[in-house]
Amino acid sequence: MRSPNPWYKRTPVIVALIPVVGAVVLGLVKVAPLLLNQHKSESFIGKVSDKKGTTRIQGAKVSLEGKGLPPVLYTDSEGVFKFEVPEGVEEIKIVVEADGFARFDRRLRVSAKKEIEEIHLDVLTDAKANLSGTVVDSHDQPLQGVQVTLDDIPGMAAVQTSSDGVFNINEIPKKYGEGVRVRVVLLGYQPNPYTEDVVLGKAPPIIKLRKK
Repeated sequence: MRSPNPWYKRTPVIVALIPVVGAVVLGLVKVAPLLLNQHKSESFIGKVSDKKGTTRIQGAKVSLEGKGLPPVLYTDSEGVFKFEVPEGVEEIKIVVEADGFARFDRRLRVSAKKEIEEIHLDVLTDAKANLSGTVVDSHDQPLQGVQVTLDDIPGMAAVQTSSDGVFNINEIPKKYGEGVRVRVVLLGYQPNPYTEDVVLGKAPPIIKLRKK
């Protein structure tokens, strides 16, 4: 049985397609390096601690200024933060802020930076401490109007959580690094009261209550 379309009749079609395929392949070859270079970057790692380098500062706010950089980061439990530096960026402005410590504000060269950047913050010895936290229900939904007090500091006025479940207690007559006992009360929820020992200057507590 003869082929309905002999090879010598298909040859012109194949020959005509060769330039088209070649143009497509050439285009991909030219575009591929551009796509690769677009995502080329290097990691910048910093560590935030006190002046002596003995206390790692968790939850410090790290603000960055530079093309293609994330505007705000926060240090982890080890005081470490990390971000990617886009290709071509050689210098950045970095600001580090943490409760109880002086503000760090400096320009750094990052183009040749390979080792971890050590950032040491000065302690504000005359500063009073602030404490913030969040109160949520068993479904992680914020609870508004929760009364929050400090058990071990008589005379401190009670505060209430906002619509986001956040509370802020300011001007605590203690130093960062010292502990306080937080008391939380909300009618219809338990434990009632809820108490928790918190270290000032550490990560803001997230307090979870369950409905009765």
